[in-house]
Order: sequence, then structure tokens, then C-alpha cells
Amino acid sequence: MNSNFWRTLFDPRGRRSRGGFWAYFGVSLLAYMVCVMLAGMLAMIQPNLFWVVFAPTLLAISVGSVINAIRRLHDLGHSGWWLALIILVAAVLALGSLGESESGGSAFAGLQVLLGLAELIWFGAVAGQPGPNRFGDSPIGSAEPVAA
Repeated sequence: MNSNFWRTLFDPRGRRSRGGFWAYFGVSLLAYMVCVMLAGMLAMIQPNLFWVVFAPTLLAISVGSVINAIRRLHDLGHSGWWLALIILVAAVLALGSLGESESGGSAFAGLQVLLGLAELIWFGAVAGQPGPNRFGDSPIGSAEPVAA
């Protein structure tokens, strides 16, 4: 990965191409898996060590994911504030499933999963706007972070 990927990791300004979106997705997934394994091993030594390792990593991945989604929305020509609506709908669906039976599943939880999959497909498959838009130059053809 080029150095621009790391520079833009926590900067919500600008745009992120599909390739950059998937590069971040892969890096964050790998970091999450390594963190869970390391935190699990440390928890066998001292249970409280799990959260010492897991909590900061989860926070960094969560913030980075929000920023990655904002930059991807910018590439699609939308304000990053649309992500707030997506998160609000997901939170309402999560709250709706709180009182549901554990064995019977929940329609709210199913809708939440479908919303997440739709968002992932939209961000990862739909081409961004060609050329510059109000959020900056097109990441295609520039020094946009992609897996290298």
C-alpha cells in the first residue's frame, strides 16, 4: 500500500475510490482478526488484558471505518452526513430487536443485516463520479490508496 493510504486513513476530506475502500476494508479486517487473537491469548494470562488490547483497536477501526465511508460517499457525490442517517436507521433496528426472543430471531436484526449488506455493496461496487466533484478530484488516476 502506498503512503497516501496511511496519510488519509483518519482524514474525512476528499474522496475514496472503490479500490481504496476495499483496501481499507481488508486492512481493518486483518487488524481486527489479529487483535482478537492477541487479546484472547492475553486474556488467558490475565482476563482484564483483553480489553486493554481490544478496546483501543476496536475504537481505531470504528473511527477509520466511518471516515472510509464518508470519503466513499464523497466519491459518489454525496455528503458524509448521509452516513448519519444510515447509522440512525441501523440503531433504530438494533433497538427494535432488543426485546425479541433469542431462539426465534428477529425481523429487526434481519433488516439490520440487509441494510449493512446493501451499504457494503453500494460502497464497494458503484463507481464514483468521474472527474472532480465538490469534494475534490477523482481518486482514479491520482495517488489514491489502493492495494499494491
